[in-house]
Amino acid sequence: MAWSDNDIYGASKYWIERFCDRYGISANFYQADHVLRVDFPAPNGGVHKIYLDDELMQLQMNRVERQEALAILESWLILAIASIDPIQAKKWDQADYQYFNGMSQAIKRFRLYDRKD
Repeated sequence: MAWSDNDIYGASKYWIERFCDRYGISANFYQADHVLRVDFPAPNGGVHKIYLDDELMQLQMNRVERQEALAILESWLILAIASIDPIQAKKWDQADYQYFNGMSQAIKRFRLYDRKD
């Protein structure tokens, strides 16, 4: 199966929604020109924005079996969400910084697609 932009968007959105449900986090999704943007708002108004390049992910995901492709997608999502952009962080107050730091730690433990059961 070849992964399309919509497939990657759907799988990413599903994964992020499961993460948000588990940890009580909210997210807003935007898709345009092969880029998926996800905004995670914090309680005091800070926003952690991530950008995912669908074309780059397609190149990797279309070369492997479906389950391995989902594990690759999960790795991209974890890395993107766990990485705190210092430019964005300058706009956050201390409480929002703590919120996003906690989210960054939680994401490193969350697995949906790449389970080692």
